[in-house]
Amino acid sequence: MVSEKTIQNKTLVFPWDNVHRYISRVHDILLQKNFSPADMPILQNADKILDSVGERSRSELFFVENIDKDANALRYDFTLPIALYYLEHTTEAMRHECKIVTHGTVFRRRDQDDSRTSEFKQIGFEYIGHTERTKTDAECLATVLELLAEVEKNHDINIEISDIGLARAICDMPVISPIKAGRLKGALRHREKFMRLLRQKKSDTTNNSLIALGNLQNADAEQIVNDIFKLTGLKHTGLRSPAEITHRFVKKSEEYHEPDIDNHLATLLSRFYDLECRAEVVADKIRNLLSEINPNIDDYLQYYQRRLDMMKGFGVDISKLHYGSLVNRKPEYYSGFMFSVNIKKSDGAVVSLAGGGRYDDLFKVLGTSDKIPAVGAEIRPEEIIKLI
Repeated sequence: MVSEKTIQNKTLVFPWDNVHRYISRVHDILLQKNFSPADMPILQNADKILDSVGERSRSELFFVENIDKDANALRYDFTLPIALYYLEHTTEAMRHECKIVTHGTVFRRRDQDDSRTSEFKQIGFEYIGHTERTKTDAECLATVLELLAEVEKNHDINIEISDIGLARAICDMPVISPIKAGRLKGALRHREKFMRLLRQKKSDTTNNSLIALGNLQNADAEQIVNDIFKLTGLKHTGLRSPAEITHRFVKKSEEYHEPDIDNHLATLLSRFYDLECRAEVVADKIRNLLSEINPNIDDYLQYYQRRLDMMKGFGVDISKLHYGSLVNRKPEYYSGFMFSVNIKKSDGAVVSLAGGGRYDDLFKVLGTSDKIPAVGAEIRPEEIIKLI
Protein backbone atom coordinates (compact mmCIF):
# COMPACT_ATOMS: atom_id res chain seq x y z
CA MET A 1 0.00 0.00 0.00
CA VAL A 2 1.52 3.34 -1.06
CA SER A 3 0.31 6.86 -0.41
CA GLU A 4 1.66 9.63 -2.62
CA LYS A 5 1.43 13.40 -2.62
CA THR A 6 3.26 15.94 -4.73
CA ILE A 7 5.00 18.91 -3.14
CA GLN A 8 6.92 21.34 -5.36
CA ASN A 9 6.98 18.79 -8.19
CA LYS A 10 8.52 16.12 -5.95
CA THR A 11 6.64 12.93 -5.22
CA LEU A 12 6.89 11.77 -1.63
CA VAL A 13 6.11 8.12 -0.95
CA PHE A 14 4.98 7.42 2.60
CA PRO A 15 6.65 4.27 4.02
CA TRP A 16 3.50 2.31 4.82
CA ASP A 17 5.45 -0.96 4.91
CA ASN A 18 7.50 0.47 7.79
CA VAL A 19 4.33 1.55 9.58
CA HIS A 20 2.84 -1.92 9.30
CA ARG A 21 6.09 -3.51 10.49
CA TYR A 22 6.18 -1.16 13.48
CA ILE A 23 2.55 -1.96 14.34
CA SER A 24 3.29 -5.67 14.07
CA ARG A 25 6.37 -5.32 16.30
CA VAL A 26 4.47 -3.34 18.94
CA HIS A 27 1.62 -5.84 18.79
CA ASP A 28 4.06 -8.72 19.41
CA ILE A 29 5.68 -6.89 22.35
CA LEU A 30 2.30 -6.29 23.97
CA LEU A 31 1.26 -9.91 23.43
CA GLN A 32 4.44 -10.93 25.29
CA LYS A 33 3.26 -8.65 28.11
CA ASN A 34 0.04 -10.70 28.27
CA PHE A 35 -2.24 -8.30 26.42
CA SER A 36 -5.10 -10.00 24.59
CA PRO A 37 -5.74 -8.92 20.98
CA ALA A 38 -9.21 -7.80 19.93
CA ASP A 39 -10.79 -6.28 16.83
CA MET A 40 -13.00 -3.22 17.27
CA PRO A 41 -15.89 -2.23 14.95
CA ILE A 42 -15.16 0.74 12.74
CA LEU A 43 -18.72 2.03 13.29
CA GLN A 44 -19.68 3.23 16.77
CA ASN A 45 -22.74 4.70 18.46
CA ALA A 46 -22.32 8.47 18.10
CA ASP A 47 -24.22 9.27 21.31
CA LYS A 48 -21.88 7.04 23.31
CA ILE A 49 -18.87 8.68 21.68
CA LEU A 50 -20.13 12.15 22.61
CA ASP A 51 -21.06 11.05 26.14
CA SER A 52 -17.52 9.81 26.66
CA VAL A 53 -15.27 12.24 24.75
CA GLY A 54 -17.43 15.33 25.28
CA GLU A 55 -19.70 17.55 23.19
CA ARG A 56 -16.81 19.76 22.12
CA SER A 57 -15.67 16.88 19.91
CA ARG A 58 -18.95 16.78 17.94
CA SER A 59 -17.43 18.74 15.05
CA GLU A 60 -14.70 16.09 14.72
CA LEU A 61 -17.05 13.12 14.25
CA PHE A 62 -17.76 11.54 10.89
CA PHE A 63 -21.47 10.76 11.15
CA VAL A 64 -22.81 7.92 9.02
CA GLU A 65 -26.43 8.19 7.86
CA ASN A 66 -28.94 5.43 7.08
CA ILE A 67 -27.07 2.85 9.11
CA ASP A 68 -28.27 0.96 12.17
CA LYS A 69 -28.72 3.45 15.04
CA ASP A 70 -26.13 1.65 17.16
CA ALA A 71 -23.39 2.28 14.60
CA ASN A 72 -23.69 5.80 13.25
CA ALA A 73 -20.23 7.36 13.46
CA LEU A 74 -16.73 6.29 12.47
CA ARG A 75 -14.69 5.37 15.52
CA TYR A 76 -13.05 8.34 17.20
CA ASP A 77 -10.52 6.36 19.24
CA PHE A 78 -10.09 2.89 20.73
CA THR A 79 -10.74 3.56 24.43
CA LEU A 80 -14.52 3.61 24.13
CA PRO A 81 -14.74 0.53 21.84
CA ILE A 82 -12.45 -1.44 24.18
CA ALA A 83 -14.50 -0.38 27.22
CA LEU A 84 -17.69 -1.54 25.48
CA TYR A 85 -15.95 -4.76 24.44
CA TYR A 86 -15.01 -5.39 28.08
CA LEU A 87 -18.59 -4.87 29.26
CA GLU A 88 -19.93 -7.17 26.54
CA HIS A 89 -17.59 -9.98 27.58
CA THR A 90 -18.01 -9.74 31.36
CA THR A 91 -20.89 -9.57 33.82
CA GLU A 92 -21.23 -7.33 36.86
CA ALA A 93 -20.82 -10.36 39.10
CA MET A 94 -17.75 -11.56 37.19
CA ARG A 95 -15.63 -8.48 36.46
CA HIS A 96 -12.00 -9.48 36.05
CA GLU A 97 -8.61 -7.96 35.35
CA CYS A 98 -7.61 -7.91 31.73
CA LYS A 99 -5.25 -6.23 29.30
CA ILE A 100 -6.48 -5.58 25.76
CA VAL A 101 -4.65 -4.35 22.65
CA THR A 102 -6.04 -3.34 19.28
CA HIS A 103 -5.01 -1.27 16.27
CA GLY A 104 -6.43 0.24 13.11
CA THR A 105 -7.60 3.55 11.68
CA VAL A 106 -9.42 6.24 13.66
CA PHE A 107 -11.18 9.27 12.24
CA ARG A 108 -11.25 12.96 13.26
CA ARG A 109 -12.81 15.59 11.02
CA ARG A 110 -10.46 18.60 10.58
CA ASP A 111 -11.04 22.19 9.56
CA GLN A 112 -9.76 23.20 6.13
CA ASP A 113 -6.89 25.20 7.65
CA ASP A 114 -5.86 22.30 9.92
CA SER A 115 -2.79 20.50 8.55
CA ARG A 116 -3.49 17.32 10.53
CA THR A 117 -4.90 14.32 8.70
CA SER A 118 -8.52 13.28 9.24
CA GLU A 119 -7.71 9.58 9.42
CA PHE A 120 -4.68 7.98 10.96
CA LYS A 121 -3.39 4.74 12.39
CA GLN A 122 -3.56 4.17 16.11
CA ILE A 123 -2.48 1.41 18.49
CA GLY A 124 -4.55 1.27 21.66
CA PHE A 125 -3.90 -0.78 24.78
CA GLU A 126 -5.83 -0.76 28.04
CA TYR A 127 -5.59 -2.15 31.57
CA ILE A 128 -9.14 -2.76 32.86
CA GLY A 129 -10.23 -4.03 36.27
CA HIS A 130 -6.81 -3.70 37.92
CA THR A 131 -7.33 -2.33 41.43
CA GLU A 132 -3.64 -1.48 41.97
CA ARG A 133 -4.04 1.93 40.38
CA THR A 134 -0.56 3.29 41.12
CA LYS A 135 1.03 0.20 39.61
CA THR A 136 -1.01 0.19 36.41
CA ASP A 137 -0.68 3.98 35.94
CA ALA A 138 3.08 3.65 36.21
CA GLU A 139 3.28 0.51 34.07
CA CYS A 140 1.14 2.09 31.35
CA LEU A 141 3.46 5.08 30.95
CA ALA A 142 6.55 2.88 31.21
CA THR A 143 5.22 0.64 28.43
CA VAL A 144 4.60 3.64 26.17
CA LEU A 145 8.13 4.91 26.72
CA GLU A 146 9.54 1.44 26.02
CA LEU A 147 7.70 1.42 22.67
CA LEU A 148 9.11 4.88 21.88
CA ALA A 149 12.71 3.97 22.75
CA GLU A 150 13.86 4.14 19.12
CA VAL A 151 12.55 7.70 18.81
CA GLU A 152 14.26 8.79 22.01
CA LYS A 153 17.66 7.68 20.67
CA ASN A 154 17.73 10.59 18.22
CA HIS A 155 15.13 13.07 19.47
CA ASP A 156 14.30 14.93 22.66
CA ILE A 157 10.83 13.83 23.64
CA ASN A 158 8.57 15.78 25.97
CA ILE A 159 6.62 13.82 28.57
CA GLU A 160 3.84 15.80 30.18
CA ILE A 161 1.68 14.50 33.00
CA SER A 162 -1.24 15.91 34.94
CA ASP A 163 -3.93 14.61 37.26
CA ILE A 164 -7.56 15.62 37.10
CA GLY A 165 -8.22 13.61 40.26
CA LEU A 166 -5.87 15.91 42.17
CA ALA A 167 -7.65 18.96 40.76
CA ARG A 168 -11.03 17.53 41.79
CA ALA A 169 -9.77 16.91 45.32
CA ILE A 170 -8.68 20.55 45.59
CA CYS A 171 -12.08 21.78 44.34
CA ASP A 172 -13.71 19.72 47.11
CA MET A 173 -12.00 21.69 49.88
CA PRO A 174 -14.42 22.70 52.69
CA VAL A 175 -14.23 26.44 51.93
CA ILE A 176 -15.98 25.89 48.57
CA SER A 177 -19.69 25.05 48.61
CA PRO A 178 -20.59 21.62 47.19
CA ILE A 179 -22.61 23.11 44.33
CA LYS A 180 -19.83 25.46 43.23
CA ALA A 181 -17.30 22.66 43.64
CA GLY A 182 -19.39 20.49 41.33
CA ARG A 183 -19.47 23.19 38.65
CA LEU A 184 -15.73 23.81 38.96
CA LYS A 185 -14.98 20.10 38.62
CA GLY A 186 -17.18 19.96 35.54
CA ALA A 187 -15.13 22.77 33.97
CA LEU A 188 -11.65 21.45 34.72
CA ARG A 189 -11.01 20.56 31.08
CA HIS A 190 -12.07 24.03 29.86
CA ARG A 191 -9.72 26.72 31.10
CA GLU A 192 -11.77 29.78 30.15
CA LYS A 193 -14.93 28.38 31.72
CA PHE A 194 -13.07 27.35 34.89
CA MET A 195 -11.52 30.80 35.32
CA ARG A 196 -14.89 32.48 34.69
CA LEU A 197 -16.58 30.33 37.37
CA LEU A 198 -13.84 31.19 39.88
CA ARG A 199 -14.52 34.92 39.50
CA GLN A 200 -18.28 34.76 39.00
CA LYS A 201 -20.33 36.72 41.55
CA LYS A 202 -24.03 36.65 42.34
CA SER A 203 -24.43 40.10 40.83
CA ASP A 204 -23.22 38.66 37.49
CA THR A 205 -26.01 36.08 37.34
CA THR A 206 -28.95 37.64 39.18
CA ASN A 207 -32.25 36.67 37.57
CA ASN A 208 -35.28 37.08 39.82
CA SER A 209 -37.48 34.84 37.67
CA LEU A 210 -34.86 32.07 37.75
CA ILE A 211 -34.51 32.40 41.53
CA ALA A 212 -38.30 32.25 42.00
CA LEU A 213 -38.58 29.18 39.76
CA GLY A 214 -35.84 27.43 41.67
CA ASN A 215 -37.62 28.01 44.98
CA LEU A 216 -40.61 25.92 43.85
CA GLN A 217 -41.07 22.20 44.19
CA ASN A 218 -39.76 20.36 41.14
CA ALA A 219 -43.23 19.34 39.94
CA ASP A 220 -44.54 22.93 40.18
CA ALA A 221 -41.44 24.32 38.47
CA GLU A 222 -41.76 21.79 35.65
CA GLN A 223 -45.43 22.70 35.18
CA ILE A 224 -44.46 26.37 34.80
CA VAL A 225 -41.84 25.48 32.17
CA ASN A 226 -44.46 23.47 30.26
CA ASP A 227 -46.94 26.38 30.53
CA ILE A 228 -44.33 28.78 29.12
CA PHE A 229 -43.93 26.55 26.06
CA LYS A 230 -47.71 26.46 25.58
CA LEU A 231 -48.38 30.18 26.18
CA THR A 232 -45.54 31.42 23.97
CA GLY A 233 -45.99 28.85 21.23
CA LEU A 234 -42.33 27.88 21.51
CA LYS A 235 -41.45 24.45 20.19
CA HIS A 236 -39.33 22.15 22.29
CA THR A 237 -36.63 21.25 19.77
CA GLY A 238 -33.57 20.75 21.96
CA LEU A 239 -32.06 17.56 23.25
CA ARG A 240 -33.13 18.24 26.86
CA SER A 241 -36.63 17.45 28.04
CA PRO A 242 -38.73 20.01 30.02
CA ALA A 243 -37.90 18.02 33.17
CA GLU A 244 -34.17 18.33 32.45
CA ILE A 245 -34.52 22.05 31.68
CA THR A 246 -36.35 22.54 34.99
CA HIS A 247 -33.65 20.61 36.83
CA ARG A 248 -30.99 22.94 35.42
CA PHE A 249 -33.00 26.00 36.48
CA VAL A 250 -33.39 24.62 40.00
CA LYS A 251 -29.65 23.90 40.22
CA LYS A 252 -28.83 27.43 39.07
CA SER A 253 -31.20 28.83 41.69
CA GLU A 254 -29.57 26.71 44.40
CA GLU A 255 -26.18 27.94 43.26
CA TYR A 256 -27.34 31.55 43.59
CA HIS A 257 -27.86 30.98 47.32
CA GLU A 258 -24.32 29.60 47.76
CA PRO A 259 -21.51 31.95 48.91
CA ASP A 260 -19.19 33.39 46.25
CA ILE A 261 -15.56 32.29 46.09
CA ASP A 262 -13.51 35.14 47.55
CA ASN A 263 -11.00 36.83 45.31
CA HIS A 264 -7.91 35.59 47.16
CA LEU A 265 -9.00 31.96 46.99
CA ALA A 266 -9.89 32.40 43.31
CA THR A 267 -6.36 33.70 42.68
CA LEU A 268 -4.79 30.71 44.44
CA LEU A 269 -6.92 28.24 42.51
CA SER A 270 -6.09 29.92 39.20
CA ARG A 271 -2.38 29.66 40.06
CA PHE A 272 -2.83 25.97 40.81
CA TYR A 273 -4.66 25.45 37.52
CA ASP A 274 -1.83 27.04 35.55
CA LEU A 275 0.93 25.30 37.52
CA GLU A 276 3.73 23.99 35.32
CA CYS A 277 6.87 22.48 36.79
CA ARG A 278 8.95 19.33 37.07
CA ALA A 279 6.74 16.43 38.15
CA GLU A 280 9.05 15.71 41.10
CA VAL A 281 8.27 19.01 42.84
CA VAL A 282 4.49 19.16 42.30
CA ALA A 283 3.55 18.08 45.83
CA ASP A 284 5.78 20.70 47.47
CA LYS A 285 4.59 23.41 45.06
CA ILE A 286 0.92 22.70 45.81
CA ARG A 287 1.46 22.49 49.57
CA ASN A 288 3.22 25.88 49.55
CA LEU A 289 0.63 27.46 47.27
CA LEU A 290 -2.38 26.31 49.30
CA SER A 291 -0.83 26.18 52.78
CA GLU A 292 -2.94 29.00 54.24
CA ILE A 293 -6.25 27.34 53.30
CA ASN A 294 -5.25 23.74 54.14
CA PRO A 295 -7.32 21.86 51.52
CA ASN A 296 -6.68 18.50 53.24
CA ILE A 297 -5.33 16.73 50.17
CA ASP A 298 -2.35 15.01 51.78
CA ASP A 299 -3.74 11.56 50.94
CA TYR A 300 -3.96 12.44 47.26
CA LEU A 301 -0.50 14.03 47.21
CA GLN A 302 0.90 10.86 48.79
CA TYR A 303 -0.87 8.85 46.08
CA TYR A 304 0.73 11.13 43.48
CA GLN A 305 4.18 10.55 45.03
CA ARG A 306 3.69 6.76 45.23
CA ARG A 307 2.93 6.75 41.53
CA LEU A 308 6.18 8.57 40.78
CA ASP A 309 8.08 6.08 42.95
CA MET A 310 6.41 3.21 41.11
CA MET A 311 7.41 4.76 37.78
CA LYS A 312 11.03 4.80 38.92
CA GLY A 313 10.63 1.11 39.75
CA PHE A 314 9.56 0.51 36.15
CA GLY A 315 12.65 2.32 34.86
CA VAL A 316 11.10 5.71 34.04
CA ASP A 317 13.45 8.67 34.47
CA ILE A 318 11.03 10.88 36.40
CA SER A 319 13.39 13.87 36.11
CA LYS A 320 12.16 14.08 32.51
CA LEU A 321 8.49 14.29 33.47
CA HIS A 322 6.84 17.70 33.29
CA TYR A 323 3.62 18.53 35.13
CA GLY A 324 1.39 20.66 32.92
CA SER A 325 -2.02 21.69 31.75
CA LEU A 326 -5.17 19.64 32.25
CA VAL A 327 -6.51 20.57 28.83
CA ASN A 328 -3.88 18.91 26.64
CA ARG A 329 -5.59 15.50 26.68
CA LYS A 330 -8.88 16.33 25.02
CA PRO A 331 -11.33 13.46 25.73
CA GLU A 332 -13.58 14.15 28.70
CA TYR A 333 -13.52 10.57 30.00
CA TYR A 334 -10.22 10.98 31.86
CA SER A 335 -10.76 11.04 35.62
CA GLY A 336 -7.26 10.80 37.10
CA PHE A 337 -3.68 10.48 35.88
CA MET A 338 -3.14 11.75 32.32
CA PHE A 339 -0.06 11.93 30.12
CA SER A 340 1.05 12.95 26.66
CA VAL A 341 4.31 12.29 24.82
CA ASN A 342 5.35 14.60 21.99
CA ILE A 343 8.27 16.23 20.25
CA LYS A 344 8.70 19.86 19.26
CA LYS A 345 9.93 20.34 15.71
CA SER A 346 12.42 23.02 14.67
CA ASP A 347 9.59 25.18 13.35
CA GLY A 348 7.89 25.10 16.76
CA ALA A 349 5.14 22.65 15.78
CA VAL A 350 4.28 20.04 18.41
CA VAL A 351 3.80 16.47 17.15
CA SER A 352 1.86 14.05 19.35
CA LEU A 353 3.37 10.56 19.51
CA ALA A 354 1.33 8.99 22.30
CA GLY A 355 -0.97 9.79 25.18
CA GLY A 356 -3.38 8.30 27.64
CA GLY A 357 -4.61 8.22 31.18
CA ARG A 358 -7.02 6.85 33.77
CA TYR A 359 -10.75 6.74 33.04
CA ASP A 360 -12.50 4.87 35.89
CA ASP A 361 -15.62 7.07 35.52
CA LEU A 362 -16.26 6.07 31.90
CA PHE A 363 -17.95 2.81 32.84
CA LYS A 364 -20.63 4.57 34.89
CA VAL A 365 -21.34 6.73 31.83
CA LEU A 366 -21.80 3.46 29.94
CA GLY A 367 -24.32 2.20 32.50
CA THR A 368 -22.44 0.25 35.20
CA SER A 369 -23.49 0.76 38.82
CA ASP A 370 -19.90 1.30 39.99
CA LYS A 371 -16.68 2.65 38.62
CA ILE A 372 -14.31 0.13 37.07
CA PRO A 373 -10.59 0.90 37.38
CA ALA A 374 -9.06 1.44 33.94
CA VAL A 375 -6.06 3.13 32.39
CA GLY A 376 -4.78 3.02 28.85
CA ALA A 377 -2.78 4.60 26.07
CA GLU A 378 -2.80 5.29 22.35
CA ILE A 379 0.24 5.41 20.09
CA ARG A 380 0.55 7.15 16.70
CA PRO A 381 2.69 4.81 14.52
CA GLU A 382 2.69 7.08 11.44
CA GLU A 383 4.27 9.93 13.38
CA ILE A 384 6.76 7.58 15.03
CA ILE A 385 7.92 6.09 11.72
CA LYS A 386 8.78 9.57 10.44
CA LEU A 387 11.29 9.87 13.29
CA ILE A 388 13.06 6.50 13.28
